Amino acid sequence: MTDDYGFFDGENTIRNLPGTFNWTAGNAREQDQWATAYHRLNGSEPAFEGRTRYPWEVDWDVPYSINNEATVRSLHDKALGIWQQFFPGLPLNLQLVEVWAGTAHRKFDKGLMDFVGPALKTDANAYLAPRFEQTHAGIPLLAYAETSMATFSGRFQGQPPELLKDLACGVMVHSRSLKHMGREGLQENMVFRTLVIADQLAEDLPLCSVEEAIAAYEALIRSGQLRHVHRLRLGYGIWEDREHPGQFLLQPAWVAWGVLLENPKKEAWFDKKYASLGESRFWESNEYGPILVNAQTGELINPWRTGQDRAQDAPQLILWPEPVP
Repeated sequence: MTDDYGFFDGENTIRNLPGTFNWTAGNAREQDQWATAYHRLNGSEPAFEGRTRYPWEVDWDVPYSINNEATVRSLHDKALGIWQQFFPGLPLNLQLVEVWAGTAHRKFDKGLMDFVGPALKTDANAYLAPRFEQTHAGIPLLAYAETSMATFSGRFQGQPPELLKDLACGVMVHSRSLKHMGREGLQENMVFRTLVIADQLAEDLPLCSVEEAIAAYEALIRSGQLRHVHRLRLGYGIWEDREHPGQFLLQPAWVAWGVLLENPKKEAWFDKKYASLGESRFWESNEYGPILVNAQTGELINPWRTGQDRAQDAPQLILWPEPVP
C-alpha cells in the first residue's frame, strides 16, 4: 500500500525519492494514528532534556537514552543492513557526526524556554538519535554549495527545501521502544541522503595550508559578519555539475558551520532572543549554516551569490604540475 507516508510492504514503510530514501519501522500511517489517539487520551509525553555527544565522547556500545536499549553501534549496523537490503552491492561508508540522547525527564518552562527543577521518574522511552555522515575514501561529504548560498542569500522562488544544513550526505536515525505506550515494536525512522560515486577526476590534489583557510574566516570575523563558529572541518564541498544535470562534483573544501550576516551592523538572532550565546539555540537561526572555503586556494566561496547558476560555478581544479623529464 502506498500513500503520503510511503509504501508499506507488510512489515515496514519505505519512501524512495531522488537523493533521499526514508525507512520507518512498521506501518507509519497506523503509528501516527494510534500515537495521536494515545496522546489525546493520556496527554503529552514527558519532556526529555537531552545531550548531544560528539564522536570523541561516544562509546558505541553504551545505551545513552532513558529506558532505551539502542546503542550507536546497533543503529549503525541496522542502517547498513537496511541499505544493503534495498541497494544490494552498493557501497555506503559512514562515520559518526554526533548523537543526541534523552538524558533526563524534567519540567519544561515555556516562558523560560528551558528545563527546570529536578529529574523526575518516568517509564517513557527517550529517543536515541545518531547522525552519520557519508564518506568517500575516508573523506566526508560535508556541504552543498547551494545550501550555503540559499541559507545566506535566500532561495529562488519555487525552489524546494534544500538538504539539511548540518548533514549534506549520510543517515539520520531516531529510535525508541513503544513499550510505554503499551505496544510492541519500535518507533524508528532512518533517513538516507546519499550520493553514488561514479568517477574520479583526480587521484591527488594540492591543498593550501590550514592557516590560509583560517585566514578567510578570520577576515569575516574582523569585518563583523561571522559572529560564531560551531565547528570547522576539511572534506568535500558539493557542486552541481553544469555539463551533466542531476550529477555533482566533489571538491576539497574547508567548511565552518556558524552564524553569518552580510550586514555587519545587524544584530544577530541569538543576540536578540538570549542573554548569552551559551544559552542560545543558534543552530535554529536562519543566520546559521555552512560557510565554504576553497581548500586549494584558501579563498572564501561567496555565500551571498544570487545567480541562478551559483551552485554550478565550481572552482577550477588545480592539479599538481607535470614532472619535468
